[in-house]
Amino acid sequence: MALVPPEHRGRPGHTLLVAGFDGPEAHARALAPLAEGPPALVERRAPIPYRYLQRLLDDHAPYGILAHDRALPLPVLDDAVLELLGAQLPGRSSPLTFCPSFRLDGAYTAVPEEDTAFGGARRPCWVMNISALALEPRRLRADAAWAAALWTELLPYAANPGGYVNFLAQGEQDRVRASYGPKYARLAAAKARYDPGNVFHRNANILPEPGRGAGGAPSPPG
Repeated sequence: MALVPPEHRGRPGHTLLVAGFDGPEAHARALAPLAEGPPALVERRAPIPYRYLQRLLDDHAPYGILAHDRALPLPVLDDAVLELLGAQLPGRSSPLTFCPSFRLDGAYTAVPEEDTAFGGARRPCWVMNISALALEPRRLRADAAWAAALWTELLPYAANPGGYVNFLAQGEQDRVRASYGPKYARLAAAKARYDPGNVFHRNANILPEPGRGAGGAPSPPG
């Protein structure tokens, strides 16, 4: 916030964070196409320790804040998606509510799809997170409804109705299944083997496969 001129603080805007790990030359090449776009209000380039990179957004969501998240994998951020976001973002109630988008590419696409539990195809895409954040329950309820409506409008542009499981709200069992896709059945079998009572359930929960007891053996009838 200290980098933003005082007259622009508190106003809606867009922030682009580009982190590189291959040195300043590679980082400069990645940023070069931005010179063809509109000028940035504020720009800063500097090396930072990785632990600070991980903390860049911490102040935006302090401990104890109220939150509701939704997400979708988008193959591209084309004009239609950007125009939709531009039209809908002013409708949020809380100034803390935002839509961080994360690029999945490079090493992410080099791993065979069947080698991890992560759902979705290993193709380049953007994960669009719709994060409703508020300090008051009233504003959270309003922005949770806003997030759901925006998610529904973005759905036709998505690769699938799933998403990154860290951005799923509790109780969305249908979207948990959609996020893991065909891998869900294998994970449910593993869950039945190691946690048949579903003790670890305060998450985007994978339910134990019915009919299997501890150790992975089928449960006896009755």
